[in-house]
Amino acid sequence: MIRRLWRFVSAPLFDDPEKTRLARLVYIICMTLAASAGVFTLISLINGRWGSLRSGLALVALSLVLVGINRRGHPRFVGLLLSVGCWIIISIPNLLNAGSGIMGNSFSAYLIPIIIAGFIVNSRLSVLLTLASTLLGFIMLMTELNAPGSLFLPGDVISRWISQSLIYLVVAILISMATHSIRHALEQSRQHELALAQRNEDLQAEMNARASLEEAYRSVVENSIQALLIVQNEHVVFVNQVATELCGYTREEFFRLSGSTEYLIHPDDLEWVRDYRVRRMQGEDVPARYELRIMRKDGTVRWVDSFTSLTTYQGKSAIHVALVDITDRKLREESERELALEHERVELLTHLISDISHDLKNPLTSIQTSLYLVEKHTDPIHRKQKLDNIKEQTIRLERLVRDLLTLSQLDSGTPTPRDSIDLNQMLQDIEHRLCVAGEQKNLRLLLDLDMGLPPLLGNEGELNRAFTNLVDNAITYTPEGGSVTVRSYAANQGIVVEVRDTGIGIVSEELPRLFERFYRSDGARAVNQNGSGLGLAIVKKIVEKYGGSIQVESRSGQGTTFRVIFPDVADAIGA
Repeated sequence: MIRRLWRFVSAPLFDDPEKTRLARLVYIICMTLAASAGVFTLISLINGRWGSLRSGLALVALSLVLVGINRRGHPRFVGLLLSVGCWIIISIPNLLNAGSGIMGNSFSAYLIPIIIAGFIVNSRLSVLLTLASTLLGFIMLMTELNAPGSLFLPGDVISRWISQSLIYLVVAILISMATHSIRHALEQSRQHELALAQRNEDLQAEMNARASLEEAYRSVVENSIQALLIVQNEHVVFVNQVATELCGYTREEFFRLSGSTEYLIHPDDLEWVRDYRVRRMQGEDVPARYELRIMRKDGTVRWVDSFTSLTTYQGKSAIHVALVDITDRKLREESERELALEHERVELLTHLISDISHDLKNPLTSIQTSLYLVEKHTDPIHRKQKLDNIKEQTIRLERLVRDLLTLSQLDSGTPTPRDSIDLNQMLQDIEHRLCVAGEQKNLRLLLDLDMGLPPLLGNEGELNRAFTNLVDNAITYTPEGGSVTVRSYAANQGIVVEVRDTGIGIVSEELPRLFERFYRSDGARAVNQNGSGLGLAIVKKIVEKYGGSIQVESRSGQGTTFRVIFPDVADAIGA
């Protein structure tokens, strides 16, 4: 019983906030009206005003009934009943002349329904009740003026009606403005609350979406085939699982180690990687992708394809590094290169064997034939001719074997002793040694030497062999009455030695193949059948061994010039 009574007299509460606010306002008005009516009733009882007493009791009862209706969720209807009912209750005694008249308190009581109507129902009802109260006041005014024995002066009665009516009108206008402002404020507040609620929903949805994206990105990063690292202030601040497996370090070890990622780089690659990074920081247009070797924690080496880019991590600038393990690809490429080299060696060996077999076959056949004829003939002169042929072919075989051994040593890269060599003296010795062969063909062998040449650092035997081959070839392929000139001089590119002849020359189509092993031009074969085709190949190998180069200029029938250039005059060749 007490709980029900407490629920009845307590403020109502509904799901709709707007309805709850309005119901609570009605509740306050009803309870205030009930309390005021109770006080009014008590005062009327004391003063013996029985008409006012009845009105007060009716208002108390009406207030309590309206509290019950309001609790059931009809605050506006209660406001309508309350304001209209209150106005009727106040008006009935005045219409029956049982009230205190226009000069009494009953006429002032119309403020109560006007205020209730304005705040609870709407401003239109408040204005309507104001007009009705003013009209009823006018009726009471006329009644008061026509009543015999009135206690009030007509001017006071009229003034009272006018002032009271103006008060009603002003109150109605103010209430209308106030309710409009309140409703507008409440609507704005409601819209703001709805906007905030929507914003909260949007933020929550955005947070959920971002969380989903972060989870998806984290899943992609962790399951990526690339090793991903983020470097900030010379420290690794992020690393995925693939990177830990590739490099052999745990995440904690990555985060603890400093010095960017240089501890991962192979020592042989560290210098050029540093230079590359400096050039990129200086704005040079260098590729962002490159291949390098890294050192795992256990000391093993892996090849990686590296891609670096600038990024932002947790609001700060950072470097994003992506690594792809290409060790297997590098091993395959190395195997393919080795296979290609081996195939090239096999082809070269096959070609070499074929050429050697051809070059050995002729002298061996000639020797075999000569031996057979020596056995068959008893003529001393004829036998001597065949023995001379055997000797000549034996010398040819010896020269071929010696050339092959020389090329084999040069190909193997076997180091040879080096000394300071007087190049001019060497050329003079060669001229002196080969001048007899030149005189037999009535050739002029000329020397044009720069006596100011600096000494060269090299192996005297190898260099002597190279220049001897060039001078000997010039003598061999120059017809009788021609000339061979050997010249030495210093130039900007280094020390230069030229061997120029007035011989048969070489056609332009054969020049690119001139230094190939066992290659002999048609003109050379026609002049000398005993050549091995290895002399110029040996010359080129020796010159290149000491960092030099060899050039050839020739025209068919107009002679040939071989030009050997050794760079770096100051410290000679082959340091």
